[in-house]
Amino acid sequence: MQNILPKTFSPLYVLRLLILFVLYFVTAKIGLSLDAVSGFATPVWAPTGISLAFILLFGYDLWPAIFLAAFLVNLSTGATPLAAFGIGLGNTLEAVVAAKLILRLVKVDEIGKSVKGNFILIFFGAVVGPLVSATIGVFSLRINGIISDNAALIPTFTAWWIGDALGSLVVTPALIVLLQKTKSKQNLQLEKINFNRLLETVALYSLFIFLYFIVFWDYLGFKDHSGHILYLLFLPLIWSSIRYKPRVTLLNTVAVSILTIYATVQGVGPFITPMLSQSLIFLQLFIGVSTLISLTLSAAIAERLEVNKALQFRVIEYEKQNKILEEVKKDLISTAEQVLTEKINVDHERYKLETILTSIGDAVFVVDTKYHIILMNSVAEKLSGYRFEDVKNNLYSTVFHFISEKSPDSPYPPIIENVIKSGVNSEMRNHTILIKKNGEKIPVADSVAAVKDETGKILGCVVVVRNISRERELEQAKDNFLSIAAHQLRTPLTGIKWHLEKLTDMGIQKTQESVIAEISDNNERMIALVNDLLEAARIDQKSIKDSPQNTDVNQTIGNIIEELKPEAKKDGIGIHVAYNSPEIPNIYIDPNRFRGALENIISNSIKYNVPKGRVDIAVESKDQYIVVTVTDTGIGIPEEAQKKVFTKFFRANNALRTRTKGTGLGLFVAKSYIEEWGGTLTFESSEGKGTKFTISIPLLVKSDISNKI
Repeated sequence: MQNILPKTFSPLYVLRLLILFVLYFVTAKIGLSLDAVSGFATPVWAPTGISLAFILLFGYDLWPAIFLAAFLVNLSTGATPLAAFGIGLGNTLEAVVAAKLILRLVKVDEIGKSVKGNFILIFFGAVVGPLVSATIGVFSLRINGIISDNAALIPTFTAWWIGDALGSLVVTPALIVLLQKTKSKQNLQLEKINFNRLLETVALYSLFIFLYFIVFWDYLGFKDHSGHILYLLFLPLIWSSIRYKPRVTLLNTVAVSILTIYATVQGVGPFITPMLSQSLIFLQLFIGVSTLISLTLSAAIAERLEVNKALQFRVIEYEKQNKILEEVKKDLISTAEQVLTEKINVDHERYKLETILTSIGDAVFVVDTKYHIILMNSVAEKLSGYRFEDVKNNLYSTVFHFISEKSPDSPYPPIIENVIKSGVNSEMRNHTILIKKNGEKIPVADSVAAVKDETGKILGCVVVVRNISRERELEQAKDNFLSIAAHQLRTPLTGIKWHLEKLTDMGIQKTQESVIAEISDNNERMIALVNDLLEAARIDQKSIKDSPQNTDVNQTIGNIIEELKPEAKKDGIGIHVAYNSPEIPNIYIDPNRFRGALENIISNSIKYNVPKGRVDIAVESKDQYIVVTVTDTGIGIPEEAQKKVFTKFFRANNALRTRTKGTGLGLFVAKSYIEEWGGTLTFESSEGKGTKFTISIPLLVKSDISNKI
């Protein structure tokens, strides 16, 4: 609801006040000049329609213009100030009250365009509002003595009410349609006129003018019968209501009102009586009826056209939706066919997969990204002791219980989980044990591979488990044989060494010295080989006994380098050491085995280097670990040989070509030592470019070492 009082006196507000005042004053003067009943009640009162339209469109705060114009026009016509004040008050209340009641029920843009809006306007604008104005106005005239005869009250009230009602009925909707701010750009544009429409418009107004002159100006001599042909004027109004928009119809009713009032004032037409005021009352009744018919018919047809337009739109939308649904239906049928085909293909592929899995001699099971078993072959069922139907969708760890043979009480590394998270394939550790359903322990080995779709998304992993019980038995037998053979060989080799030393002490000829030296070197190599074999056997049998001491890492590495410098110098190989931490702490470890592990790796970097190559040794203390890296520029390790580097007796082909002598046990022994201490030994290598070994050993206190060993 808008405010009665203005918020600000803006230029636009003042301009609207001025326009309303002028329009009201001028049209009121014209109306009062047309033989007003009792001097102030005229059947022609356009100011009511003007004031109501302005209040509805622009707000209640325009009432001062209505009051001032009504007061001044009645005062200038001869009313007393008190009577003029009362009439002005009545005219103002007429517009404000009618507008409030109308806006409670409809919006402004419904007036003149809808049946509901028109009926609300008729009731409140042409009935209720004029009753307020006529009552207050006639009462003001009576108490101020302008109407002295009670017999004049009813004619004055009737003329007043009819004039105001017709002003609201004819002028208000026409002004609203013309002045209303439209929200749609299309409504601001002139309607496109085609040739046929132009001809129809010319015919419409030609008919109206023709009938107007026949009925009112007696062009065909029907003066005595003009009342009988009066209603021919409904024809162009009905035509306009049916064929044109409400805006055109409203303008036509205004035009009819002006022209017929003019003719009646000129004393022609079917409504002429001895008194002009009476003639105008009869005319206004005719105009009122014709306006009601035109407004109602025009609004009803306009609403019907809107409904038809909306219906057509809905039909078009329905047809579009129907087409979309048909396309969707076709797509669904096509998709269903594809799904059916895919299902057949999937079933076929699944059958092939199951057949392949059944034919594989190793145990195979598949897990999804949540680590649930989704597939198992019969070998896996036999190996684990569980039927696939009983454990399908179970966590794999509840079926395949892996432990480390070396640390059975410690949690087994989450190899499967790591593969699913990283997508990098992995192999099970050596000495892995599978505990079957019945509690039997079986040594196993093999690999875990990630399963990915076309986009690289990880779907799960395939785990291949191989029973290596037979291999373990053979390996144990081999180790036992090597241990026995090494022990048996060590005694005669030691004897040979003692006899060679004794022979040398007895004195030999110079020609025999080189032979004795060669025999001694070969004997020493045999002793070293036997010692390596015995050490490997002790590692396999877990019979190594550490003697940990507080060991200086820097001194140990320095001693190794001094010992290996002569061998490096032969091929011009440079050895460089870098200490990357301010202080390298001592480590509590078996000094002999620690030296042996480091010496083995540094020695290999020299042996398998290129002439004038380089060996870089870096030492640092990092996160409670001693980290030693040994990087060389040597021959490198072929990619196909890298998986076997730490295997017993293994030597790569390029290493065999470079150095024929060697046992292939050094890296195996070094890795075994380091892992037993809780550390790691890793490498990176590229054939022909060199190798980098990284040793990481924890700084453990004495109690930790004792418990570990």
